[in-house]
Amino acid sequence: MGQEKNILKIPSVQEFIEKKAGKNAVELIKICHKKKAIKDEEVANALKLKVTDVRTTLNRLHYRGIANYHKTKNKKTGWYSYTWSINTPKVVELVISEQKEEIEKLEKLLEEE
Repeated sequence: MGQEKNILKIPSVQEFIEKKAGKNAVELIKICHKKKAIKDEEVANALKLKVTDVRTTLNRLHYRGIANYHKTKNKKTGWYSYTWSINTPKVVELVISEQKEEIEKLEKLLEEE
């Protein structure tokens, strides 16, 4: 996990995460790294944000494969609770892929000129 935290210190990685998931996404990922799985309510408390805002960010990360969840149903209430984890290698994969696409676009522009 030490290297994973270092990845989050790279400005281009931070920019990518914020662009894809919002301004609180980097801090959210850091909090999620402190535990193997964490409930969205716990993340909201740690960030002092509304749970709905945290869920929005988590869902944006989930859409890209960065955040994963496990759903459990409370048998007494019938409500579901979600515990979240972060797939840091996916962050690296997506950042590299985006940078590669950008390089290819620039190379194509250079060829055209």
